[in-house]
Amino acid sequence: MGLSVPLSPIGTYIVNPPGLDDNFWYIRYFQNPGVAEQEFEADIDRTMRFFNGASKVMGTPKPRDAAMFGDDPTPTELQPAITEEDNAYYVASYTESGFRGPINWYRNMSRIHTLTPWLENAKVLVPAYFLGGAKDPVISFVPDGYNRQDALFSDLRGKQLIDGAGHWVQEEEPEVVSEAIVAFLSGIRGEVH
Repeated sequence: MGLSVPLSPIGTYIVNPPGLDDNFWYIRYFQNPGVAEQEFEADIDRTMRFFNGASKVMGTPKPRDAAMFGDDPTPTELQPAITEEDNAYYVASYTESGFRGPINWYRNMSRIHTLTPWLENAKVLVPAYFLGGAKDPVISFVPDGYNRQDALFSDLRGKQLIDGAGHWVQEEEPEVVSEAIVAFLSGIRGEVH
């Protein structure tokens, strides 16, 4: 069961996806060490409010050389599943650790395929299902990424976008997600050994 982020090949493709040449792309933005860290760490509470907030800005097209948040207004509300206490925990954690470690994962995405050449053109072989939020900006980041993932599975049983849900679909619509997971697993019961 995949949640929120459509499966996509990791490699140079994901750093510079087709169709985003002139647009901001967060993975490309993360490639220069120190740039994203400086923006995120300047005001960690503001950063976490963008990540955890009900932001209308995330996913809005902007120029290639834009900052992640720039002068965009800080979201005043958090996602319903994120409390002020949760947000404060994230702020304290990133104040202690910074963002370098997590961002380094994205910096290495263009190299992963060179370290795992046996995975080139590989497909996910087990039964699979994708579930995302219809309001999740990640769904629209890569043009046709939602449908493009179909070719990466040999047994994709289905995919579903949940109306009204954003990126944190499992927290925003836990009952719907749980029902979908149980239905998927019930449907493959006895097939997988």
